[in-house]
Amino acid sequence: MKIKIVGHTEVNDKIDVEEIKRFSGVNAGVCYMPEDWETLSSEDREKSLKRANRNLESGHHSVYDHFLINFVFEDVPKFIAMIFNNQGVYSTSEKSARYTKMKLTPKEQKIYDKWYDIFLNLINKKYPIEKFNNCAFWGNTEKANLSKRTKLAQENARYFISVFTPTTMVHSMNIRQFNYVIKQLEDFIKSDKKSPIFKKSKKYIKEFLSAIPQELLIENLDSNSKHSKLRFYDERSYTPNKIYDDIYQTNYKGSLAELAQAQRHRTLIYTIKELEKPEYFVPPILNDDEKLKEEYLKDMKTVEKNIPQATMVRIFECGTMDYFILKMKERKCSYAQKEINDQTEETLQEYVKVLKKNKHPRAEFLEKYTKGARCTFPDYKCLAPCGFVEGIKQTRKI
Repeated sequence: MKIKIVGHTEVNDKIDVEEIKRFSGVNAGVCYMPEDWETLSSEDREKSLKRANRNLESGHHSVYDHFLINFVFEDVPKFIAMIFNNQGVYSTSEKSARYTKMKLTPKEQKIYDKWYDIFLNLINKKYPIEKFNNCAFWGNTEKANLSKRTKLAQENARYFISVFTPTTMVHSMNIRQFNYVIKQLEDFIKSDKKSPIFKKSKKYIKEFLSAIPQELLIENLDSNSKHSKLRFYDERSYTPNKIYDDIYQTNYKGSLAELAQAQRHRTLIYTIKELEKPEYFVPPILNDDEKLKEEYLKDMKTVEKNIPQATMVRIFECGTMDYFILKMKERKCSYAQKEINDQTEETLQEYVKVLKKNKHPRAEFLEKYTKGARCTFPDYKCLAPCGFVEGIKQTRKI
């Protein structure tokens, strides 16, 4: 058995479309190669290009999946990052609004700072430093403890930040996927949707399309023949029934911030519908103070036109039971975003209830995951135990 590296992404910003085609043409020859890889890869260049062009014309585009491109998207709106992160085939690393401070407008900065201070104060009251100073979740030193609190305050204050706030991300995808997504974006902005998020997104998508390197657009390498669309907006005119079996589909209200977390599970499929009337996610730590909760929602209305990340949408999620378990192993955890942690727990409880009612063979198996955070799972070993009882029991407020 041999393992060979036969191609890689060049470490520079120069793109040679003819070389992409040649490389793809060589890969296309594997299916029918009479001898071995060495012979095929050293064949006449024109023969490889001819084969690659035939694949373009015939719609057999999978051979173009082998050429990977590493992008750095700078000052790109978060919403566009979410569109790319919802397509399934990619690798990405993105600047986090949970852990870093973003570039905001003066109005946004003022309201963000206000609620950052409020959340930090609430966190300190609910989880006093002296009580949790030796808890790994909060940090094993006073400095780490204070740093954790600021990060949690940022995580909750960012709900006021627009989903169109500029961010930076490294995004790796193959040349076919890139061409397909660009075509889908072009079709997307031709739609006649009237919803607030869609209407605001059109401007930014047009700017993004005008900024892409034109040499990456390969003629005939698009999704026209299959009429595929962006995997983002749910096109159904009805709300489908929830199904819980070996495969499942469900739907729930969640914020755009939660959606951005959820769609990173590339084995699951997520689409959304905007709500008829604006609704906003309220961090659970505010639920014990009705006056503060009202103030939060009042302030959220002042940035409504910016489409804050707290904006609720109808999220449609589907996949298999086994991939849902993988999601739980990421999201049922003290370190996970509170909102998605709670929603994953809610879906799990509903899932188990239906399986037990239907006497499904795996009902008892899935029920084993209902005892708490992922560290309580029968098939998960935590490498960094948090020691945070409220997190393990799924009762934390932050």
